[in-house]
Amino acid sequence: VWYAHQLTTCFFMTEPPAGSTALRYTERGWPTFEYQVSMLAKTWTSSGWPQLFDVGRGVDKLFVRPPPLSTEALLELLQTKCFTNGADRELVAMLYKKTATNTIQCAANLKFNSSGWGPEELRFFVQQWFPICDKLEAISFASNPIGPEGAKILCDSLRDGFCPNAEFLNFFNNKIGGEGLEHVMQFLKERERDKSKILPKLNRVRVGKNKLSSEQQQALKELCSELGLKCET
Repeated sequence: VWYAHQLTTCFFMTEPPAGSTALRYTERGWPTFEYQVSMLAKTWTSSGWPQLFDVGRGVDKLFVRPPPLSTEALLELLQTKCFTNGADRELVAMLYKKTATNTIQCAANLKFNSSGWGPEELRFFVQQWFPICDKLEAISFASNPIGPEGAKILCDSLRDGFCPNAEFLNFFNNKIGGEGLEHVMQFLKERERDKSKILPKLNRVRVGKNKLSSEQQQALKELCSELGLKCET
């Protein structure tokens, strides 16, 4: 829980001291678990204090944060790691599954801003984790280059009724362009026809810094006004 908690900062000592003969950090099972569980739900923004530091790379280097692994992917990864007690491998996988489910399932706010994710990383996240995000009120992938493909991936997943308590749809600085905006606007129109299932609590949409023309921005503002949504361009 300490590693996964949204308000803790984690420092990873990934490089051994000079002259050490111990197994490297990335070869050991428990450190692998601790590293991966720390990726689950940290609030990640480019303007706040970073909560993840790889000391081996240097604290001045930007941490590269992958999407949280599925339990199955972690178990597969653990097969390649060393444990003093081999039985710990199953224990660690069980702890990860329990922590991941409780952390993400119970979160009201998740921010994965500025993580360097493209459409494939986004696809992995929504397929793996959106089905359990029943309590989520706001999620942000702002300042990730997901592009128009990522906008479509996100809209398609929300059409399935995931994240029913989400109030805020944020595409800020996602490089979605005009093509991505079309996906967003089409999604909003479809949502209006089935609001009892699709984001019934949605009240705000943000699409700033996506190189949209004034005409495109105006079209979205008019649509949001018609649908009773606040629009931020």
